[in-house]
Amino acid sequence: MAAFKKQSYSEVSGVEILLAFFGGYISSVVLVGILFKFLYLPGATIMLTVSVIPVCIIAIISLIRFFTTKKRNYLGIFVRTCVVGAIGLTLMILPSGSIMEFKHRDNPAFIKALNDSRDNPQDEELREKYNEELEKL
Repeated sequence: MAAFKKQSYSEVSGVEILLAFFGGYISSVVLVGILFKFLYLPGATIMLTVSVIPVCIIAIISLIRFFTTKKRNYLGIFVRTCVVGAIGLTLMILPSGSIMEFKHRDNPAFIKALNDSRDNPQDEELREKYNEELEKL
């Protein structure tokens, strides 16, 4: 169990550990936001907005630390956060229904029913219309 021995982390600074931990945590929030966006669930844009900003901050800090210390750990943190952040930023800017519109571009009735149901979630008739169109797929 060398992973839990103090000697294993003798050359790793506390800043590296914190950046890696928070970078991974915030990146996981971005990935959940991406899944929400693909699944057309509410709150995806908010989740992406809230998480992309800290990802950018962590990327900037890790890049500055890389140039000052030349440790490759910081470069790895920078690359990971930039990749996840770029995908998250792209999907954050993308309008809500555009992924579904692209996916079901051959079925405009389904898209109309989906958008109507999303715009008026309390209307049972629109929800029934959406369910009918969903069954046709």
